[in-house]
Amino acid sequence: MAGYTDWIIAQEERVSIGKDRRRKLEALGMIWKKERKKIRSVHWDKMYEKLKKFYLKNGHCIVPVKDKELREWVQNLRTWNKKLTPKQREKLRAINFDFDWKRNDYNKLRWEKRYEELRNFKKRFGHCNVSKHTGDYVSLGIWVRDQRIRKGKLSAEQIKKLDRVGFPWIVATGRKFKI
Repeated sequence: MAGYTDWIIAQEERVSIGKDRRRKLEALGMIWKKERKKIRSVHWDKMYEKLKKFYLKNGHCIVPVKDKELREWVQNLRTWNKKLTPKQREKLRAINFDFDWKRNDYNKLRWEKRYEELRNFKKRFGHCNVSKHTGDYVSLGIWVRDQRIRKGKLSAEQIKKLDRVGFPWIVATGRKFKI
C-alpha cells in the first residue's frame, strides 16, 4: 500500500501531467490533493455541528458508544490535535472540548447520571430499593444491584453520596416495596 500511496503523491507533485493521463487517473477515482482537503474540511464542519448540537443538549462532549460515527470522530480529534487549524481549536474550545479526556471521565459522568436517577426515584417512591424487575426502572435496578456488588471499587465520595440518599447496601429478602 505504501508504494501505491507514494506513486499517487508523485503524480500529484509532477509539474506537468498530460490531460490524457489526468483524465485516466480521474476515471479510476483519483481525487487530487486540493479536492481531498476541501472534502475533509466539509466533513469536519459537518461533524463539528453534530458535536456542538450534542454539547448544547448534554452540556459535555463525552459522546456515548451508541453514536459510533460521532464518538470515533471525537476520539480522532485528540489524535489530530496538533494538525487542527487555530480556527478549529477555537471552535472546539467554545464548546469546552477536552483534549485530555480519559475513559474514566465518561464512567464518572455515567455514574452521576444514574445517581441522579436514583435520587429522583427516592423522591417519587420514598425508598432506594429499585429492583431489576421494576417496570420502567429495570436499568436503574441493575445499576443499584451493581453498586452493591462493586462497593469495594466505589470511591469514598460515591459511597458517601449513596449513604446520604439512604441507599440500602444489604437488602432484606421477601420485603415488598410500594411502587
